[in-house]
Formats: sequence, C-alpha cells, structure tokens
Amino acid sequence: MTHQPLIEVNQITRTDPANQRDLLKPASLTLRDGDRIGLRGPSGSGKSTLLRAIAYLDPVQSGTIKFQGQPLLSDKIPKYRRTVAYLPQRSVAFAGSVKDNLQVAFDLGVSKTQRNESQLKESQRLESQAIESQAIAHLADFGRTADFLDQSASSLSGGELQIIAFIRCLLTQPMIILFDEPTASLDSVAQSQFEQEVESWFAVRHNTLKNPEQSPEPHAFIWSSHDTSQLERLTDQVITMHEGTLVVGRTLEDESSLEHESRSEHEDPSSQELTP
Repeated sequence: MTHQPLIEVNQITRTDPANQRDLLKPASLTLRDGDRIGLRGPSGSGKSTLLRAIAYLDPVQSGTIKFQGQPLLSDKIPKYRRTVAYLPQRSVAFAGSVKDNLQVAFDLGVSKTQRNESQLKESQRLESQAIESQAIAHLADFGRTADFLDQSASSLSGGELQIIAFIRCLLTQPMIILFDEPTASLDSVAQSQFEQEVESWFAVRHNTLKNPEQSPEPHAFIWSSHDTSQLERLTDQVITMHEGTLVVGRTLEDESSLEHESRSEHEDPSSQELTP
C-alpha cells in the first residue's frame, strides 16, 4: 500500500520511573489502512507497554507518534483517543447495569459545543436510543438477548465483562483497535464469536471501498496473543516483542522458537550451551 499511514511510531521509548529500567527500547512501526498486525512475545516482553504507548495511555520518554501524517500534539489527543481504541486483557465494570456500562463512553465524551440544555438533552436521548439498538445487535452476536442490558454489571463473569468492553469499543466506531490479548478470559465459543465480530467490524472497510458513493472508513488493528493459530486466523503479518525490543518482520515460527529459548533461559539461567 502506498497511501498515507494512519499511525507512524518513530523510536518511542518508555522507562520505569521507579528504577529507570527500560520497559520499551526505541520502537518504530507504521500502521496503514487495512493492516491486521499480530503481536507476539513472551510474557513480560513489553507487548502491553507498546500498545498502551501507541494508544497514548502511558507517557513515553522519547520518540514521536504521528496520526494521519500529523504530529500528535496535545490538542489532537482527544480525537486520537476516540479514534484509536485500546482493549486490555481484563476489563472492569462500572457501577450500574450493562447498559450503563455501554453508555459510559458516550457520557464521558458529551459535546461541549451544545450549549442549549434542551438541545443537549434531546441529542442525548436520541443517541441513547441508537446506542441501545446497536448494542442489542452486537449482544445477539454473542448469544445474548436485549434483557442482558438490564443485568447488573457487578454480576458478570470476567469473560462477560470483556465482551461488554468490546461492544462498548465498537459502539464508539474506532478507526483502529489495539487488542491486548483480548480473548484470554473467554471460552472457545465466546472466543469464536469475538473473532467473528472483529471480522465483521473490519469488513466495514471493504464494503465502503466497494461503494464509491460512500466515504471510505479506514480500519486497522494490532492483536497481541500467545495463540499462534489465532494470529494465523486473524492477522496478515506479525511483529515481535522481546525484552522490550520490537522486531518487525519476524515469522510466527521464528517467534515460537524465540519464546521457547527465552523460557528455557529462565528455567535454567546457568545453562549457556547453544544447541546446533
């Protein structure tokens, strides 16, 4: 692809403020429309650190991030965070019902430009109806009925909380999603449903590309996982984190070997013998 990148990450670093240990060594990558990138690496290698830095949730000590060709300055960060979603491995519940938990993202982003109170209330009412309609459709994809919206969020399992967090993410209509081992807490059925929902979200891009009358909706994602077969199903390329270093262009087979070597070193740190 030759079109302008969505995100350009250039030599960003992150350091542990407590002991100055390098959490993320100079890392660079480019994310373009249509990219489906897998992120692999041993536990503790820096995968979450990288994704959270790209999402601009944690500060970086050096380097730059550009969004659609423009430096990510402070006045652009609110729009960036609405456009680039980060989904962690484990999600937490807010007080209230499932519907309240889905609505919270919109309550936090109420437009400050609507100064007329009656107009604001009417806009919120219509938005709430639209959100509920879309949420019901997404819940159906996970085998849940509309009644699930009224369930207390505090009663949900970890897997159900993850599903709700993902639906909330989809309702905000992000351009880019950074998935941080998002299905680790799901059973096989829910994992399959989750993956299909990702495919459906990504298909929106292809549908708009086929219809010249519609404005293009660029989509891309990075998916962190230890599951090689899952990455093979969902992604087109893989990048690897190893001890805070990002390696671009490594194959899944290379990474599996690297993870095995890393695990062996930690299990037997005195062994320095190399196998031929």
